[in-house]
Amino acid sequence: MLKQLGVALFYAALSWLTLKYLSPDGVITTFYLPSGLALAALLIGGKRYLCGIFFGVFWGGLLSGFTLLMSAVMAVGSTLGVYCGFWLVTHQGRFNISLSSISDYLRLIILGAFVPVIVSATIGVTTLLIAGVVTVETYVTSLLRWWMGDTLGIILLTPLILTWWTARKAQFDTKWLTEALLILGLVILAGQVIFLGWFHESLSLVAHGYWMFLFSVWVATRLGTKGTTLLLVIVAAQGLLSAHGRIGYFAHDLDNGEAEIFWSFMLVYALVSTSLATYLAERKQEVLKAAALIHRNQVMMDNALEGIHVLDDRGNLIEANRSFYRLLGYSKEEAQHFNVVDWDTKMTPDGINAAIKQLLDGRAVFETLHRHKDGSVIDVEVSVVGVELDGQRCFYCSSRNVSESKAAADKIIHLAFYDPLTDLPNRLLLRDRLTPALASSHRNARHGALLFIDLDNFKTLNDTLGHDMGDLLLQQVAGRLLACVREEDTVARFGGDEFVVMLEDLNEFINEALMQVEVIGNKILAVFSQSYQLVAHNYYCTPSIGVTLFKGQKQSIDELLKQADIAMYQAKASGRNGLCFFDPQMQANIVARAAMEESLRHALKEGEFRLYYQLQSTHSGEVVGAEVLIRWQHPENGLVSPIVFIPLAEEIGMILPIGLWVLETACAQIKKWEDSAHTQHLQLAVNISARQFYQTDFVAQVCQVLKSTAIKPERLKLELTESVVLDDINDTIVKMHELKEIGVHFSMDDFGTGYSSLSYLTQLPLDQIKIDQSFVRNIGVKPNDATIVQTIIGMAVNLGLDVIAEGVETEAQRAFLELHGCPLCQGYLFGKPVPLEEFEPLLKRR
Repeated sequence: MLKQLGVALFYAALSWLTLKYLSPDGVITTFYLPSGLALAALLIGGKRYLCGIFFGVFWGGLLSGFTLLMSAVMAVGSTLGVYCGFWLVTHQGRFNISLSSISDYLRLIILGAFVPVIVSATIGVTTLLIAGVVTVETYVTSLLRWWMGDTLGIILLTPLILTWWTARKAQFDTKWLTEALLILGLVILAGQVIFLGWFHESLSLVAHGYWMFLFSVWVATRLGTKGTTLLLVIVAAQGLLSAHGRIGYFAHDLDNGEAEIFWSFMLVYALVSTSLATYLAERKQEVLKAAALIHRNQVMMDNALEGIHVLDDRGNLIEANRSFYRLLGYSKEEAQHFNVVDWDTKMTPDGINAAIKQLLDGRAVFETLHRHKDGSVIDVEVSVVGVELDGQRCFYCSSRNVSESKAAADKIIHLAFYDPLTDLPNRLLLRDRLTPALASSHRNARHGALLFIDLDNFKTLNDTLGHDMGDLLLQQVAGRLLACVREEDTVARFGGDEFVVMLEDLNEFINEALMQVEVIGNKILAVFSQSYQLVAHNYYCTPSIGVTLFKGQKQSIDELLKQADIAMYQAKASGRNGLCFFDPQMQANIVARAAMEESLRHALKEGEFRLYYQLQSTHSGEVVGAEVLIRWQHPENGLVSPIVFIPLAEEIGMILPIGLWVLETACAQIKKWEDSAHTQHLQLAVNISARQFYQTDFVAQVCQVLKSTAIKPERLKLELTESVVLDDINDTIVKMHELKEIGVHFSMDDFGTGYSSLSYLTQLPLDQIKIDQSFVRNIGVKPNDATIVQTIIGMAVNLGLDVIAEGVETEAQRAFLELHGCPLCQGYLFGKPVPLEEFEPLLKRR
C-alpha cells in the first residue's frame, strides 16, 4: 500500500508541475512526463500498480483544477492507455526491462508509446470537449498535442527509470563516475551555450541544437544507456528552460506557437541517442559474451583431464591443453613444432595421409601408444573428429591415459580366468582352451588327452596341519605339474585339490598317443613321490590320475571331463597313487549305478521290496525261528540281490527308511504268527545297519514299532555286526541295555570276521553269537577255521550265550558243529531263503 501511495503521490505531483509550467493553457502539454512514470511502474512492478496510477492521475487532475468527474474520467482513460502499452510490450514475446537489446527498446517505443497513448488521448480530449474546455475546432489539435505529450514523456522518462532501476545494485567504479561527471558536465556546458545563450548572440546562432548529436555519440560510446538516458533528461530540461525563459535556440519557435519543433527535436534526439546506446551496449555485451565463451572454453580445455590437441592435415600440432603436455611430459615450448609421429609410436609419416583420409568425414576412437619424454610408453585412448577452423581442415583429438584402467581390466580378466592361489588357468579358461583344442585335433587328425589329477588324502592334511599348509602344498603341486609338461600344454586347477592337464598335438595313432600320455603320467607320479617341504614339515602326497583321449569333436567338453573324472575315481578305487585310462565300461557302470539309484528311491514307495525268510533250527530239525532277508523285485531287472543294492542304499541314505520298513514288516509278521500254535514260538532275526543303529532316535523307533504291532519283544532278535557294535561302544552299550530291558534279544552277526575285543564282549547284553559262514564253509578244509569255530563255541558256552552257525550247507559241517556243541544252524542244508508264501508251508512240513 505504501508503494501504491508513493506512485500515486509522485504521479500527481509530477502531473501538476508539468501542466503548470510546461502547458500553455494548463490543460494539455506536448511534454507530459507522468506517462513515462506510469509505464515504467507497470513494467517494473506489474499490474498491481494500476491502482496507484489511477489515483495519481485523479489527484493530479484535481490539483490542476479539473472537476471531480473530469478527473475520474481522465484517470480511467490514462490508466487504460498505459495498461494497453504495458500489455502490448510484455505480451509480444519476452521483454527485458534493462533494455539490453535494440529490439527491446524499439518495442518499448513503438508498442508502449506511439500506439497505446491514442487511447488515453482520445478519452482525455473527449472529456475536455464534453466539459467545454476544448472546442470542436481545436479537438484534433488538442488530441495530437495530448498524444505528443504522452509519447515524449514515455520516450524520455521510461528508459531512464528502467535503466537505472535494473542498475540500482550495480557497483560503479570511480573511473566510470569520474568520466560520467566530466562528460555530463561538458554536455551541460554545451547545452547552456546552445539553449540558454551564455555566449554572444553571434555564437549562439552558430551553436545549432543538432550539434548535441555529437555528445550523444560520445555518451553512448562511453557511458552506455544509463548515461544516455541522463543526457536526454538534461538536454530536455535545458531546452524547456530556454523555451520557458524565451531565450536560446528554441525561444522563437515557442513564441510563434511552434512547440512541435522542440518536440520533434527531442523525439529524434531521444530515438537516435537511445537506439545508438542500446545498439552499442548490445554489441558490447555480445563481445563480452564471446570473450567469456572463449575464456570459458580455454579454461575448460586447460582443466580437462583428457589431453586435448588440434592437428592440421599434415599431423602438425596446432594447439593443445595442459593435460596433453603433462601426458607426454613436455612443456608447451618443447612441443611447439611437434608432429604426431613424435609421440604416437604406431604412427609413421606414410601412415598420416592414410589416417587423415579415413577421418575426413567422420569420427574415430582407437587405442594406441604414446611415447613419454622419459622414454616410457603409455596406453592411451584417442578420440578424433575432423573439424574446420579458419577455413583449414583440422582434427580435434582427445587422448586419455588408459594404462591404469587397462591394467585393472587385465587384472579383472586374470582373476576371472586364473586361480588366485596357484596362478594356473581355472575351470573357465580350461573350457575355453578345450574348444579350439578339439577343433585343432579334428583339423589335424591328431590325438589330445585330458589328465584329471586328484590329490590323495588331501583333506587329512587340512585337518591335521591346517589350510595354510594345504594351500602351500597346492602351490608346490602346481609348480611340479608345470615342470612335467610342454610349454604348449595347459595345466589348470579345476577346484579344491583337483588339477587337469590338457595335452595337445599327440600322435595320430592311438597306441603311440597312449604311450606318450603314459610317459607324462608316470613322470607326474615320479615327481609327486618326492617329499614336499611344508615349512617345518616333510609331507608326502600321491596323486590319482584319470586319463581320457580325444580326437576330433566327437565328444563334448562336459563328456570329456566326465570321462577323465570317472577314470580318476577308478584309479582311487584301485589303490590310489596310480594312472588309469578311461574305459567305456566305467561309463556304463556309472550310468547303470545312476539308474539303479533313481529306481531305488522309488522302490519303497512302489512296494517293490520283499522279505525272504531262512530257517534257523536245531540239528534234529526243530525250527526255532528265521532270519528275514530283504530282496528287491525290480519291475524290469527282476530280483535284485541285496549285495548289489544295500551298499548303494547305505551310501545315499535310503537304508534308513528301508531298514525301518523291514523292522515293521517283520514285527507285523510276528504278530500274525501269534494266532497259530506251530508259529507262535518263532523268533525273527532282523539285521540292523550301522546308520540305522546310530540314529539318535533308534531306540524310540523300535519301541514305537513294538507298541504299534503289540508283539512280545522277546520274539524279535536284532542282529548287529561287530563293526556296528564297536564303532561307538559306549553308545552301543546304552542302546542295547535300553532295548534289552523291554525284552528285545540281540545276536552278534559275522562273529570272528572283525576286530573284536573280548573285554567289550562281556559288557554287551548279547543273547547269541552267530558264527560267520566263512569259517563254517572251511570246516574240513582249513584246520585253522575249524579251530576258530571250536573256540567261538567254547567261548559262547562259557559266557552263557547261545550259538548259531550260518552257511551250513553239508552234512559234514552240521555233524562237526553238533559234535562240538553248537546247537543251532542256518543254511541251505536246512532251507534256502524263500518268500513268505513258500516259508509257511515249509514250517508245516517240519
